[in-house]
This record gives sequence, structure tokens and C-alpha cells, in this order.
Amino acid sequence: MILVTGATGNVGLQVVSGLLGAGTAVRALTLDPDSAGLPPGVDVVRGDLSVAGSLQAGLDGVETVFLVWPFITAEAAPAFVRAVSEGARRIVYLSSAGVRDDLKEQADPISTFHADVERVIAQSGLEWTVLRSGGMATNTLMWAEQIRTEGIVRWPYGAAPGR
Repeated sequence: MILVTGATGNVGLQVVSGLLGAGTAVRALTLDPDSAGLPPGVDVVRGDLSVAGSLQAGLDGVETVFLVWPFITAEAAPAFVRAVSEGARRIVYLSSAGVRDDLKEQADPISTFHADVERVIAQSGLEWTVLRSGGMATNTLMWAEQIRTEGIVRWPYGAAPGR
């Protein structure tokens, strides 16, 4: 059994679909199971990653957790990882390509929280895999209205070259 967090999001839904297609038992952890809209065959359970006590039903019988961390800090990560380690043996974490192993401090807040979560997982004693993904194509949809109305993308990258 694989537990997928973020199962109703862009990446999580693809993971759920791929696992189901491979014949793997899938459980999805969500804040609102009634509105999850996940495919038939998914065991959908209620849980909140920031409340370790809400995770037991989701983790029962789970061997692996696919983790999409929904917060902008790693503050709740130690409690979550401890809860996972009570039964599961592996975490697969969707991190960021911005994380740099050669830096003591990361260059930006997003890479910082991803590096912090990676560190918590690496120190847990669990087997782990970190996927350091680059930008997700679906994230660019937030620019659609700017492009339609202004023909330009405004984003906080002051050092990016203009064209």
C-alpha cells in the first residue's frame, strides 16, 4: 500500500493514476475526502499533515509514502516523519531542483524549506528517495491572465534577463 499526500493536486493525481494503472494499492490522504474526486479504487482517508494525531488511519498498513509537502516551512515535518516511521519503511519526497547540497544555507525560501524537509527525512532512519523536480508546467497557468491581458509575465526574478 502506498499513501499519496497531495493526491488531489497536479502531481499527486498523476502519481495516483500511475500507481493504479500499475496495479498498486493506493491510499490518498486529504483534508476533505468527500470532495477529493479521485478515481475508483483509491482508498481515500481524512488527515492533515500538520496534525500528527490525524495520520494514523492514513498510515495503517502503508509501506511507502509519496510526500508532497504543502507548507512553506518544515516546522511540522519532524512530527509527520515520526508518524510515518512508526509503520512505513520508505518516503518518496517531491522536493525542488533548487536545493543545493553544496550550500550550508539555501539561496531562497522555497529551497530552504525543501532542504529542511529533506534533512528531516534523511535523519529519520527510513529508506528514502528525493525527487528534485524543476518547474512544473502547470504552475505556469497562474500567468495565463497576465499573458491574456498584458502580454507579459510578471514574476519576482529581478536578475532574469528581459526580452
